Amino acid sequence: MSAFHLPRQFRLQSSPPEFAYAAAKNLLGQPSGRGFGEGFAQASGPSTPRYAHSSAASSAASSAATNRSQPAKRRRTNLSAPFLKPQGQVRGILSSTDSIDPYFQGTYYVDDYRLRGLTAGQQIEVRLNSRQFDPYLQLVNGRTKQPILYGSDLGGTNTNARVVFTVQPQTQYLVRVSSDQRRQIGSYLVKSRVLKPIASDFNLFYGYGLVDAAAAINRVTGQILFKPAADVPVLGGNQWGLDLVRAPEVWSQGFTGQGVTVAVLDEGIDLNHPDLSQNLWRNSDEIPGNGIDDDRNGFIDDVHGWNFIDQNPNLNDTEGHGTQVAGIIAAANDGIGITGVAHNAKIMPIKVIQGETPLAQFDANVAAGIDYAANNGAQVINISLGSSSNDPPLPKVEAALRRARQADVVVVFSAGNDRQLLSALEPDRPALYASAGLGIAVGGVDNKRNFYIDSNPAGLKRLNYVVAPAVDVYSTTLGSSYDLLEGTSFAAPFVAGVAALLLSAKPDLPPAEVEAAILSSASQQIQLAL
Repeated sequence: MSAFHLPRQFRLQSSPPEFAYAAAKNLLGQPSGRGFGEGFAQASGPSTPRYAHSSAASSAASSAATNRSQPAKRRRTNLSAPFLKPQGQVRGILSSTDSIDPYFQGTYYVDDYRLRGLTAGQQIEVRLNSRQFDPYLQLVNGRTKQPILYGSDLGGTNTNARVVFTVQPQTQYLVRVSSDQRRQIGSYLVKSRVLKPIASDFNLFYGYGLVDAAAAINRVTGQILFKPAADVPVLGGNQWGLDLVRAPEVWSQGFTGQGVTVAVLDEGIDLNHPDLSQNLWRNSDEIPGNGIDDDRNGFIDDVHGWNFIDQNPNLNDTEGHGTQVAGIIAAANDGIGITGVAHNAKIMPIKVIQGETPLAQFDANVAAGIDYAANNGAQVINISLGSSSNDPPLPKVEAALRRARQADVVVVFSAGNDRQLLSALEPDRPALYASAGLGIAVGGVDNKRNFYIDSNPAGLKRLNYVVAPAVDVYSTTLGSSYDLLEGTSFAAPFVAGVAALLLSAKPDLPPAEVEAAILSSASQQIQLAL
């Protein structure tokens, strides 16, 4: 395993703004290092598991965890690149006489291939395989020669890489074959194919589309309740995400999440944050601090929730991620800070991760958290975390999700941020369990409806998948403060909030109908720049 490919354990599904997203928005300036699609928090070196936290994550730590850590001066590459056609393949040899990647310090040999015979709107998969070096694949703008997308470590084997993209009009593309380690050489096979659309109402990248709270409410009530969008005041500014999912239109009809409890399975939350403290779930049958399990639910003094890491009621968030997620769902509408999607819902914090957690323990903790939420009155569960797409299944989590389903609980997952770093083409687990009808997976978009470049796509099979804001999302964080955030961790709580709005409008709505309303009303007006 190379220094860059860190152990695959659990991760939070969020990441700081990085070069890769600038590339997607055609703001290419100085390129960053490999792994720029993910953030690393408190990374101490190659042995540290990968965590994608928030915009507060250290960019220095991110660079330290990558191989191509610094940009280099531009060098000449092969301008007479051979062609690669759709459904075609080429065998080649990466050698020390090849051109050198012009965008990174160090010696990385490259072979370029011009993609030929493409049609705008096609979805193209290009795969690179080598058993002699650790493959790294880039999609390059054929006119500007600047990289716009990368793929690495498909399947966690260090023998494959993949990029999947949507062909844009009047755009030329190069595929750049390279290695993840300096001075690696050897033979390889690069193949391309055109991916067939799944259905007219389901896209490989954004699934059913952008969640639309107002349209979903109309579906469950069977009537048009809302004023024209032009008549609803625009919040704008840092609250643009609420406008994008049309939450204010739902509030104007009196549906604000009242009577609904949303469990947040995460690192805990800042219980004293002024935008969250008034919306904490309260176990009314428990007397705080008496050391007795008053309600006989098996948990002593669980006044606001439970900590499955330390097996106690201490729910304090030391990293900030859970606090950030909770604010998007249900920050109070009090005229300060931010307002949550379902600002009158209650938040049930359940701590299931902290620091390094082996996959087996992660499986057990999250499953226990799901059971706790379902058994203690939560109607919605938000899970903005996941294992790697390369990891084995989570059997305990899957079983707990089935129990939650039987208890009429709606579960919302973040899809993951591995499209580039791990060449992912479907959600990470547990979000992938949305394919079994056990919840909704959520990918990301920005404020222009561009699909978030690092978001795990919906994939090649139909599943419960929508998108929501995931870039420059403003939310609560530690120290009674606020911050701009990036990652699918922050897309999922928008959808969890919308689910709470639906249940405040129609409390007896079963999970299948909540999901159907969200999926069938989603907007497919999404931009696929890549």
